Amino acid sequence: MTFRLVLLASLTFAACSQPPATNNAADAPPTPLPCTVEAPTEEWRAAARTWCEGGVFTRVNVSTDDNNFTAVLHFSDQGAISYSSNRAALLDNFRRLADEVSMKTQLNVAFSLHDTAGAIVGACARARAAAGATCK
Repeated sequence: MTFRLVLLASLTFAACSQPPATNNAADAPPTPLPCTVEAPTEEWRAAARTWCEGGVFTRVNVSTDDNNFTAVLHFSDQGAISYSSNRAALLDNFRRLADEVSMKTQLNVAFSLHDTAGAIVGACARARAAAGATCK
């Protein structure tokens, strides 16, 4: 299950992790900040680390219990810019990811996306008994 989660997460952020096209070296994007990962198991830490690749996020916190999977992701400056221009597509990817994780784990699933100041800018959730995830 984790391999599939990692693969889908990698595809989700492929567009965001690509640096924007530039015409000269002065316009090159800054080097990404390190990304902090917190997760209860090595398996979930490995999945969360894939979300850190490419500098899209600066912090990823994953928590789980017997009924719930929650991921709180904080965008980097680069990630926030990309999210602003690709919001609908990225939320749709999180919707699919929430559906997949919920179906495979039988857990309630929530993804919370935060800007660089920590404010929530998007979220997707699915109760395990629901027909599908919803995002805002």
